[in-house]
Amino acid sequence: MESKTLVFDKVTKSYGSLNALDGFSAELDCGIYGLLGPNGSGKSTLMKCIAGVIRPNSGKITYGGEDIYSLGADFRKVLGFMPQDIGFYPSFTGIDIIKYFALLKGLKYDDDTARKALESVNLGADTEKKVGGYSGGMKRRLGIAVTLIGQPEVVIFDEPTAGLDPEERIRFKELIIDMGKTRTVILATHIISDIEAVADYTLFIKNGRLIKTVTNDKSTIFRTDALEEMYMECFGQGSDKT
Repeated sequence: MESKTLVFDKVTKSYGSLNALDGFSAELDCGIYGLLGPNGSGKSTLMKCIAGVIRPNSGKITYGGEDIYSLGADFRKVLGFMPQDIGFYPSFTGIDIIKYFALLKGLKYDDDTARKALESVNLGADTEKKVGGYSGGMKRRLGIAVTLIGQPEVVIFDEPTAGLDPEERIRFKELIIDMGKTRTVILATHIISDIEAVADYTLFIKNGRLIKTVTNDKSTIFRTDALEEMYMECFGQGSDKT
């Protein structure tokens, strides 16, 4: 898979007088990027801009040198986005859901392909079960499978491990580490230990701006409280409020 760069060039998104994104600039290559910041820092707005749910007021987002909004459907085909709140038709089976979302991306999945997608997130025994009977954790895993339809090149996860039990979280971390070898993966979560475990880079976002980027050195033992200390330095009560 060809590696392309996702570039944010002075991206600004306003809601009335509030700048949710304020000249946000960054370059994301192949790898796993963890987003950290308090509520209202701009993380959700940034992800929605990438997914095309909303558009910036100014600035550009490009992928492989081309504007993502000009690319339109071509960019959506290489994008996987799992929002924090994802809804499914309760009367659909797991296989139905996979085939339905594949069709929305212009792909045709048969039952065997859909079943393999569900098996990859440990839902192989529940392929024919109606989603209305899935637990919260099962729905999160189904959301992960939907996000990975078509082997996207850019993948966005918003609080993906919420509701997962410890074993499922371990499985997800292994999956995302493998994905990060060939894709651009963006992970937003309040669970700092998840970012410490998988991210190659951590982006600290405050007031809609990128204020700090940390490269995780995985050649050494990474102290489990290191990012938490950095978080408090950036966003704690004694930090600069600009």
